Amino acid sequence: VFGDVLRSDDSAKKPLVAPEGGFDNDRVFADSARGNRRVPPAQIHETANNPHIDFNEKTVRRLAAGMLGSEAAKYASKRVALINLWRGIETVERKPLAVCDARTVTEEHLVLGLIGTRPEDPGDFLEGFNVAYSPKHRWYYYPRMKPEEVLVFKLCDSDGARPQLTAHTAIDDPS
Repeated sequence: VFGDVLRSDDSAKKPLVAPEGGFDNDRVFADSARGNRRVPPAQIHETANNPHIDFNEKTVRRLAAGMLGSEAAKYASKRVALINLWRGIETVERKPLAVCDARTVTEEHLVLGLIGTRPEDPGDFLEGFNVAYSPKHRWYYYPRMKPEEVLVFKLCDSDGARPQLTAHTAIDDPS
């Protein structure tokens, strides 16, 4: 389990304040709940208003290796999958989550994107995908999602025969 993020379009929300001593700067999710790491408060980000898939297989394997530590080599050639869970902490009134049926997203719709890059960063970045428009995409959204509801979807699976690459975004609710 890693990467807790609070999404909000409320301008009154304060950005993340680093815990005392700062964040681990290894660029591989310092907020991981694995091992003896301290889990900082949930990161508060603006809503993601572009269709995207958070990470590709290369990045998922890198994240897994970082979390597995000395066990990483043992699992390096095994299947990996990244599952996303979304839940509102209160009923979602604005900017609900929309997901695209992964069966309607093809490789030509994917645009490789580097995540969180800065000029001073080392060369091995986290990678994900932005998703180009296609009239073939089938989108579904979840209006007024309540805290007791959880949406589960797969972002990446090293078994290419399995469903994956679920694009998602916040949308302006048409209702």
